[in-house]
Parts: sequence; C-alpha cells; structure tokens
Amino acid sequence: MRLFWMLLLWMPAVLWAASSPGYDFVEIDFSENNPDFKPYSNGDGYNLVGAISLPERNFAFLLYNDAPFRASGDEIGRGQEVDYWAIAGLGHAFRLAERVDLIVDASFRSTSIGDRDEAGYGLGAGVRLAPWQPLELTLHVAGIDLVETDLEMMAELAIRPWPALAFVTRLRDYGEWDFTAYEAGVRWYLR
Repeated sequence: MRLFWMLLLWMPAVLWAASSPGYDFVEIDFSENNPDFKPYSNGDGYNLVGAISLPERNFAFLLYNDAPFRASGDEIGRGQEVDYWAIAGLGHAFRLAERVDLIVDASFRSTSIGDRDEAGYGLGAGVRLAPWQPLELTLHVAGIDLVETDLEMMAELAIRPWPALAFVTRLRDYGEWDFTAYEAGVRWYLR
C-alpha cells in the first residue's frame, strides 16, 4: 500500500521534466500589504495574477491586488488610502541557458488613492530560472512612474510538484511608495 501512495504522489513529478520556467498560468494569492510607516496597519486581501506566452518568446502578464493600505510615502500623501494596485504588461524572455531566462518588460500601472485614480508605467528586467525540479525562482527589478518615480523589487519562489500546479510565495517592495507586499497562493499552469 505504501508503494502505491508513493507512486501516486511522485509519478507526475517523475514524468514531468521541467526544462524551463513556465509563462502560461493563472494564480490566486492571499496578499498582505505592509506600510513601512508603523502607525499604519497592514491591509489584507487577494491577488489575481496571470501570464500567457505569445509568439517569439514574448509574453503578456497582469496582476490585480485588492489589499487596501495607507500609503506612507511623502509625495503620495501620508495616510492616503490605496484601494487597489493593478499592473498589465508585455515582456520578452531571452534564453540564457536551458533553465534560465533573462526577462525584460514594460507595463501599464494603475491605482486608486483616496478619491482619485492614478495611472503610470513601469520598465523592468529580471531573471527567471528553474534550477532543479520542482523549483522556479524569479528576481525582478522595475523602475516605475506612478504618482512618483520609484523602484520595485520582487522575489518569487514557485514550488511546482506537479505539471499543472504550483505553490507560490512572492515579496514586492517599493521604496518611495513605502510599503511591502507579502503574497502566497496557488498557481495553475495552462501548458
């Protein structure tokens, strides 16, 4: 009986040979937005993330975060309530090695601060790698212009025990916006 359960649980991972990071997925996460200015409390909510491959190693992506928080950056206006954070963009993956991609991207960004909506853009670069099965790691940096110029740093770890499913943790940090987003959830791969 023990052999049956071992085969049932590990056969998909054995049959699946990950050779590169995946770009076709949908994901839902729990998100905790933590303002760096400590008198403000954390905001929690959900995160929807998706990506799809396009021809010639291009891809499209989106993220919607609905965890409200109080912005603590000086130019944004200390204490302003941020209701949502949205990102949609296009990118390209340069294959550096069998399991390593250099990614570059451009994105449209929007948010709601207090009673006004704001829009901006971002330009980013990073590396996505699948060092060994079942791990995928992404490190990404983006310069953004949304209300003010800022630097977004992101680190993501996906543990993919089966071809179609991964458990994801992500940290996104913003300097001038003065908050950190902690995200954890489930990703379903479409291909």
